[in-house]
Amino acid sequence: WRFVTLPWQLTKSVPATASMIAKTVSRAVAGEAMAAPFSAPTTRFNGRLTSERSVAVVSMNLQDVKKVK
Repeated sequence: WRFVTLPWQLTKSVPATASMIAKTVSRAVAGEAMAAPFSAPTTRFNGRLTSERSVAVVSMNLQDVKKVK
């Protein structure tokens, strides 16, 4: 039965999909689109690799850590 109704359900989603594509293109043309994937600002985690290293250490109560689990 699903094979009979699936094409009909897909045709109902076409207008919403077309509208979403049009809005996305409109935002991109206006310069309001979301940032492209993998275009994050430079931080210490995604910048150039260097020999400089830093370490942070903290002491925690084991019971507090187990509460998180």
